[in-house]
Amino acid sequence: MIVEKINIEELVKEALLQKIWSAINYSQLHKMIDRVLITRENELNTIITEALDFSLKDNSFKEIIRDEFKHKIAKNLVAKLEWMVEKNVNKFRQDPALNAKMIIAIEWIIKESVIINI
Repeated sequence: MIVEKINIEELVKEALLQKIWSAINYSQLHKMIDRVLITRENELNTIITEALDFSLKDNSFKEIIRDEFKHKIAKNLVAKLEWMVEKNVNKFRQDPALNAKMIIAIEWIIKESVIINI
């Protein structure tokens, strides 16, 4: 039978760490952090203002903002378009005559694509 060598120091260390972390009162910790932040509010405002001013002057930052904005707008437009298409397709599916016409139109598009590509 193989018995692993137990490192007593490691076990004690782990047990103590777990006990310490479980004893922390997080609401007290949050209150303490809030008090520290309040005492440094002016300094933090200055740092954040400077960082924002620097970012707004940076052309690469402006490009990132523009790209992200375009991406968000495009994503929203595509989502709305998909919803509108799905809504109308469901209407067409309920009408057998329109459904048949759609199938014929799709078949025609496929045939035309094959003829053009040959």
